[in-house]
Amino acid sequence: EMGPPGRENISAIGDTVNTAARLEAQTKGHGVPLVISKTLFDHGPIPLPENAVLHEVALRGKDQSVAYYALDAMPDLTGAMTRQDQKPAMAT
Repeated sequence: EMGPPGRENISAIGDTVNTAARLEAQTKGHGVPLVISKTLFDHGPIPLPENAVLHEVALRGKDQSVAYYALDAMPDLTGAMTRQDQKPAMAT
C-alpha cells in the first residue's frame, strides 16, 4: 500500500508492470485489441490462430527485445487445459 494514512491505495509497480504497459502500446501500431508476450504464451496453454506471427520490439528499460503476438481477437480459452503443439511463424 502507498499513500498517506486514510488515503492508501494499492498499486502494482515493477519491471513486469512496466513491460506490460509498454507492450500494450504495441496494440495501436498493429491496430489490434490484444498483444501477448511470448513469455506468457510459453507459460500457459493459449491457443493462437494459424496465421499468428511472432514480433519483436525493443522496449525502453529492457536490455533485450521482447517477443510478442498481436491478436485481432481474444483467444478462445475453453478447453485450453493442455498445451497444443503450435509453431507460429516469425516476423521478418
